[in-house]
Amino acid sequence: MIIYEQEDKFIMIEQHTHANASGEMAKHWNMKYFQNNNKWNNVLLAVYEHDRGWIELDAVPFWNDREQVPYSFMDFPLPPKLRAYQYGIDQVEEKNSYAGLLCSLQYTNLISEISDPKAVNFLANEQIRQEKMIEQLIKNEDQKSDLYFHLNFLQFFDELSLYICLNEPGTKKENEHLWFRDGFTKSKNFPFMNGESIIAHWIDELHVKLSRFPFVNDFEINMKIKRVMKQHISQEGIAKAYEDTPYDTRTIIFIK
Repeated sequence: MIIYEQEDKFIMIEQHTHANASGEMAKHWNMKYFQNNNKWNNVLLAVYEHDRGWIELDAVPFWNDREQVPYSFMDFPLPPKLRAYQYGIDQVEEKNSYAGLLCSLQYTNLISEISDPKAVNFLANEQIRQEKMIEQLIKNEDQKSDLYFHLNFLQFFDELSLYICLNEPGTKKENEHLWFRDGFTKSKNFPFMNGESIIAHWIDELHVKLSRFPFVNDFEINMKIKRVMKQHISQEGIAKAYEDTPYDTRTIIFIK
């Protein structure tokens, strides 16, 4: 679950919703900036499905007694998180091997930054998976270059979607989530960016402007969110409060 707190409520967005928003954004990419168009459908599948391991975990939120907030994807206990990651990668791999490889690489990159012995087995198992899949799918240096472009593509859209999930629409740049104030780190790796970052700015509560616009045209994203009241949680508990709260729609328009 993606969560941020307001005075009287928590804004809560399911991870698979965020991933689907990533895919909806990616559909608008200008293909002159894409590497190896033959892999487009495989890469797009990975973008859409990269967080599907969270679907069951997000069905019923968990309460963090120590912090007195719901658990988010950032502080969720590691063992069940790792099991969900592996399950999600398995599901994507069943649909498409190349997409599964991208998702595996995405998660091992994330987990390798965590200094926790519980992650060792996960990383070892995924390394074995990756070696087998790379041997099957990657035959030369050009395909290897394509693979890492496609991984970076997935990671960029993960960041871009998190930007509209973790920030309240209309937030001033100095008040944005710290991850995004200096731009999207993965955008630096695109050849057309020459080592610079794409930076986003909220123009108002509906529009986001990008410093570089690698898309065909302006586009609109709609995502389901819940605004779960703290009073409801204190009366009924997090699971019941979340279940009873209707979905709202967050609409964002990205503009040149």
